[in-house]
Amino acid sequence: MKYFVLIPDGMADYPVPALGGKTPMEAAQKPMMDRLAREAFVGLVSNVPDGMVPESDTANLAILSYDPRVYSHGRSPLEAVSMGIEMLPTDVAFRCNLVTLGPEDAAYEDMNRGLGYFGSARGNIDPEVLTREHPNFMRIMSLSAGELLEKLGRSQKCIDILSAYWPYQGTDMYTVDASRY
Repeated sequence: MKYFVLIPDGMADYPVPALGGKTPMEAAQKPMMDRLAREAFVGLVSNVPDGMVPESDTANLAILSYDPRVYSHGRSPLEAVSMGIEMLPTDVAFRCNLVTLGPEDAAYEDMNRGLGYFGSARGNIDPEVLTREHPNFMRIMSLSAGELLEKLGRSQKCIDILSAYWPYQGTDMYTVDASRY
């Protein structure tokens, strides 16, 4: 027998008045998912152990029969390994979503596209494509991690919290480049 497990992770939402009080998923045209909901075994389960933060990595590890108390080290290492990055037990991975802060910071929009190019290129980075299609990414990546946070307008408290990690690596945020951060 074959099994299909659908994990609608992150699909919860609030009702939207413009959608007649329905959530986006309730309003969406999704005939196959609606059919599965009618004909399959459907239920709710709490698979995150007590005391753990109910995040995607923890829940999905539990669904796949890995004890998150043993194997959950955050989402970043899982995403790094899924991109083919070898992780040593002593390595630390960070993950972040970069956003545009406003019209004066529109150059930072290219940051996400540049990171996406790195992920899709799988190690075959073409410098001409990078320079032509992602010039702001190249400019931003020339900054130190500390300079990047300052340019993003982060508070000193935020910078202090984020900078606490780097001494363990024998450096600081103004020495390490933003591409490592």
